[in-house]
Amino acid sequence: MSFRSCTSNTPDTEESNPLNTCTIEVEPDCQAHEQAYYTYLENDDDPDEADNEQLLDKRRPNQKCVCFLSKLLAPDKKYKDFAKEMGLPQYKTKLLEEELKQRNLNPEDISYEYTSRTLQSMPAVSYNDIYDALTDLGLDDERTILREKRHKFIR
Repeated sequence: MSFRSCTSNTPDTEESNPLNTCTIEVEPDCQAHEQAYYTYLENDDDPDEADNEQLLDKRRPNQKCVCFLSKLLAPDKKYKDFAKEMGLPQYKTKLLEEELKQRNLNPEDISYEYTSRTLQSMPAVSYNDIYDALTDLGLDDERTILREKRHKFIR
């Protein structure tokens, strides 16, 4: 076993301060500790990780999520049902339809506009709200795909 000492200098005086000195114990070739560390990192049953995922699901969705969600909702104009389920008022839906008719967009762009404006109109929307709306609409496959994509991106 060896010891390594380190000292940090204060930026103001350039003098060594005994309170800033530390000694680190270093063990050479400690494969058991290294293996235990990697096993800990690979453990999927970690309760802290589950708590972190729940906290992340309470966050507001980012722009990549909105883009991916709009692609999932584009077929069969599911974005209209999603907007209604998320609570977009009927008059805003009508205004958005009129605006998008004049712009002559493809279905994915229309879906993106609906999805982004729906989420923008809600001040406290989270990933959990999106997952719940997709479940209520019976879009379990889309919910699973979105959730897997998001967790793959996080890790």
